[in-house]
Amino acid sequence: MVVKKSVRDAMIDAAATLIGQRGVSASGMQDIVVEAAAPRGSIYHHFPGGKDELVIAALTRVGEVVESAIAYAAAKSASADSFVVAVAALFRAGAEQNGWSEGCPVAATAIEGDRQSPAVREAIVAIFRAWQGAIARGLSRHDRADPDFEALMLIGAIEGGLLLARGLRSAEPYDAAIALLRRGLGDAASAVTGMEAVNASQ
Repeated sequence: MVVKKSVRDAMIDAAATLIGQRGVSASGMQDIVVEAAAPRGSIYHHFPGGKDELVIAALTRVGEVVESAIAYAAAKSASADSFVVAVAALFRAGAEQNGWSEGCPVAATAIEGDRQSPAVREAIVAIFRAWQGAIARGLSRHDRADPDFEALMLIGAIEGGLLLARGLRSAEPYDAAIALLRRGLGDAASAVTGMEAVNASQ
């Protein structure tokens, strides 16, 4: 049985899509209504706080979906490396599906910086920190030395890789960024193991 989206949900999903494609500033409320196939009068009925309220709702939904997927990947991964691969694949799948023409809505909004309201910027911080925390918890399952730092590195590699991949319309820069990160994490693990061996011998 197919469950039809509510008008509000359709607008939130449409906003997330357009923000990923164009950014917030270039995604007008009427554009979102058209994308969602929603009645014109529905904007302020469902989002009395206006565009900021809709943007925050869209980013929050993206953030929660990704955070949940990260937690699932953590539970299923047998190693830190396989977890990193799984998380990277989450972001890669969506971008590849649309031909690398659409980026992460959260990063697209962050790039606009002070053009966004304090409330929107605070939502971005909360989402990135939630992702960092979820990734760090996943890495902690595999006894990483500094999971918070490594989680931040992974987010940076993912978002930077997506930006370059979108510019070049190619998976190559994304895959290269993730490969370099995996190499670095492997070297870090080797260094920690080596230090543990030295300490054990003393």
